[in-house]
Amino acid sequence: MPKDQGQDYALYASKAAPTDGAEGDPTEYDGLVGFATENSISVDRELIEAANKESGGDMEHVTGRRTPTIEGTFFLDVQYDNDAGQQAILDELNKDPGDSASTEQIYFLLTDNVTGHVQFYGVCLTETAEITMPDQDMIELSVTLQVQNGVTIEAT
Repeated sequence: MPKDQGQDYALYASKAAPTDGAEGDPTEYDGLVGFATENSISVDRELIEAANKESGGDMEHVTGRRTPTIEGTFFLDVQYDNDAGQQAILDELNKDPGDSASTEQIYFLLTDNVTGHVQFYGVCLTETAEITMPDQDMIELSVTLQVQNGVTIEAT
């Protein structure tokens, strides 16, 4: 089994939905956001207490809502006229709620595009975005993406 290398992962984003069945294809997205310096996908699940008198002294729980989140820092792809993926994230974050033409969500793909490795995709909203421009180093974009309807995980 191949070992996935986190630093080889890239984030792609798009305002338009990829073609059904082609969600794992980077060419289906508006553009490359950047290459990951660090990233994580977390899923928090709310546990609801559901004790009753028959359960005695032990607490019982039922599962509640899930909150999948992607957090990461990416070296920006700063090639001229190649910022559509970054723009999709920033447009969604800066949208005016009253503007009917504004993007309500974006589509993302997190992949290293190596056959047999794992990749992640879905629909999300931008929760936070920070651009860092250090002296004599690469420009970075740090984002928190709130995933809608779960993350799909599959092999490339």
